Amino acid sequence: MSTEPEDDQVRIKSLNIVGGVATFDLLPPESFANAFVEAARASLEEFNAENYVEYEIRDGKTGERFAVVVQRVGRLTPHHARLEAEKERDEARATNQRLRDEAPTADAWDRLKAEIPRLYGRESADNLPHDSEYVTALHDVLATMKRIENGSPLVGEA
Repeated sequence: MSTEPEDDQVRIKSLNIVGGVATFDLLPPESFANAFVEAARASLEEFNAENYVEYEIRDGKTGERFAVVVQRVGRLTPHHARLEAEKERDEARATNQRLRDEAPTADAWDRLKAEIPRLYGRESADNLPHDSEYVTALHDVLATMKRIENGSPLVGEA
């Protein structure tokens, strides 16, 4: 008779007795642990999960719900993924606000719109060209936008 545990036996990891109550920490049979590892690997592959998959389980007695996460060790955790996404969101919001704060006022846009035909040497915006002349005029428009943003007078204004 061998005293070594078999691979398919539950083993005791530790025993604690506190206040007359015995608590056992058990190690599952190796065959169960191997099956669990294989199931975790298969679930990551099945869902093409780079880092983790999450399953919801429910306590049959209380109905309370829990999440079980299978995660590759050393990879991005769900918590860190959320923090990263929140950081990207906050940076996008800050950029959006900065661009809004830096955008010309509606009056400046109206002045620019009125300026575009002049940049083409036209009286109105009807039938404006869409060729190399357009590219040159677009450069002039951008330069004009800078003058408007800086409060400089447009040509013909004083």
